[in-house]
Amino acid sequence: GASADGAGDAAAGDAEAAGDADPMRPELSDRPAPRGCKAEPDRQEEQTAWCLLELALLSLEALRFEPSRLAAGALRLSRQLDGSRPVWPPLLEQLTGYSEDSLAECCAELLGLLQAAPDSALTGVRKRYVRQFEALAPHLGRA
Repeated sequence: GASADGAGDAAAGDAEAAGDADPMRPELSDRPAPRGCKAEPDRQEEQTAWCLLELALLSLEALRFEPSRLAAGALRLSRQLDGSRPVWPPLLEQLTGYSEDSLAECCAELLGLLQAAPDSALTGVRKRYVRQFEALAPHLGRA
């Protein structure tokens, strides 16, 4: 908490005035995105990440991953499937706290869930994300 003399509040105000970005709200940053890193994910990439997360909610195997790792893994895999380069830029590693290597197992699990989804008896996610499944058909072994 802040001290009785308000020094904590003043320090927070100084940090904001200095232009320091809140790492939990990068969209509020007044700094441009680093070279080679899109300022915002495109709609396809974003929807693919949400689709992956919804598939993970239906999987007992995915419970072994922390929610933050699942979120980072879904974003990393959606960027890979979308062809974004770099797939996992330093900014995303810094913001999430996860290196690309530390997400490998989670991404493999998510890719397996995505590949199994077309044959799953659970159709809700597939119906909600029809466009993502159509766009990702080449990655699912279906043309």
